[in-house]
Amino acid sequence: MTVVEVLTGEIYLVEVLPVEDTDYNSLSKTRYFFNWKEERTEEVYKLVMKGQNDILGHSCPKRFNFPNIGIDNQLVIA
Repeated sequence: MTVVEVLTGEIYLVEVLPVEDTDYNSLSKTRYFFNWKEERTEEVYKLVMKGQNDILGHSCPKRFNFPNIGIDNQLVIA
């Protein structure tokens, strides 16, 4: 899967992976505007650049029922 940075047009390889218990240490409400620790009992996924550990985004399918926002597995980020 790839993401496209709108300002530069640069394309990055990303992965969608299950959130691990240790990831909750960096999923602070200050950084992500939501207390993800409340979702520990749910199925939560993280978006990371391939080969890196910094979490760019995350989702809990049960809590947020978003439509598919990608075309051919490509997301656009601002």
